Amino acid sequence: MSAHGVAIDIFKWLTLAMTLMLRVSLLPDFRRMHKNHSTGDMSVMPCLLLFTNCYAVMFYAIAIDNILPLFAVSIVGIVTGVFFNYFFCRWAVDKRAVVNAFIGSLIVCILVTVYSVLALTGYTEQSDTSIDTTLGFITIGTTLGLYVLPMATIARVVRTKTASSMPFTMGVVNVFNSFCWGTYGDLIGPGID
Repeated sequence: MSAHGVAIDIFKWLTLAMTLMLRVSLLPDFRRMHKNHSTGDMSVMPCLLLFTNCYAVMFYAIAIDNILPLFAVSIVGIVTGVFFNYFFCRWAVDKRAVVNAFIGSLIVCILVTVYSVLALTGYTEQSDTSIDTTLGFITIGTTLGLYVLPMATIARVVRTKTASSMPFTMGVVNVFNSFCWGTYGDLIGPGID
C-alpha cells in the first residue's frame, strides 16, 4: 500500500474516532449538571444542534449510501442527543426557552425528513447527484450551527465574566474533529487549485 493509502486509512479511522468523541463530548458538562441537578448558565443549543446535525447527516448518509461510518456515527449522535436533551430539559432553569428551542429543532427535523423522504422516493424527480448535493448543503447548514454556536457562547462568557456556559470539552473536540475531517477530505478528494 502506498504512503497516500496509509494516510487515508489512518485519517479515516482517526476521523471516525474523533467524530464519536464529539458525539459524547458533552458528558463532562452533564456530569456537573447531574451533580447539581441544574444546567446552570449552559445553553441548550450545543445539545440541540448536536442532535439536529446528526439527524440531517443521517439522511445524507442514506442518500450517498455511506452506512459505515457516516450513518452509524449519526445514529450514535442521535441517541446521545436525545439523552442529553432529555436531561437538559429536566434540569433546565428556563424550561420555556428550552421548549422553544426544541420546537425550532423539531421544525428543522420535520423539513429535513419531508424533503429527504420525497427526494429519496423519487417524488422530487431530482437526480441522485442533485439529491446528494441538496442534502449535503442541508448538512452543511446544520454543521455551521455547531461552529457558529461557540461564538454566541463566547459573547455570553464575556458578558457574564464566567466560562460556566461554555462546553469546553465539546469545543476542543470540535477543533480536532474539524482538522481530521478536513485532512481526510483533502486526502480522498480531488485536488482543488
